[in-house]
Amino acid sequence: MDDYFSTLFDDDVTSNIKAYLSGKGAVNDLKIANGYLWAAQAAVRAYQNSPMLDAVFYPVVFLLRHALELAIKTTLHQIIERHGLSFNVLFSHDLTRLLEELEISLDKIGGEPLLEVDRHTIYFLNQIDPAGDRFRYQHSRRNDADDLCRDEPFSADLGKLLHAVSSAYMGVISKGAT
Repeated sequence: MDDYFSTLFDDDVTSNIKAYLSGKGAVNDLKIANGYLWAAQAAVRAYQNSPMLDAVFYPVVFLLRHALELAIKTTLHQIIERHGLSFNVLFSHDLTRLLEELEISLDKIGGEPLLEVDRHTIYFLNQIDPAGDRFRYQHSRRNDADDLCRDEPFSADLGKLLHAVSSAYMGVISKGAT
């Protein structure tokens, strides 16, 4: 590692903005999922009264989608550990497939299903970004003809989307305790 990068990870960094990548603050999938959700919420709050809100829409959708993907995968891992079930979709990025596997597993262990509104939110995010990579680059949006990516103006209420995804997120991770 060259000298510049090694200074990023020194203990005597002068900045008060430190992220612990191991030890007491070690990251795990749930912390990363929380991070995606919190980053999306922070971006919307930071730009809610700014003309730049349009520019953060696609990154926010990207973050929200990944928060749900990791929440579902984390919950499936918890069910595997508690109940000894096995899954074939843990490496999938398709929220629909992951959700179906979660619903099947909850049924097998006698867990309560997700609320219908939470299921719809997950299906919505999967519909607009099936593989979790559609909104990384502008050129990938230009090639899509779906309603979300059309060229004429339309608007989206990010406050409502944040609320819906936060609800679905909490519904999913609550199933990990089942």
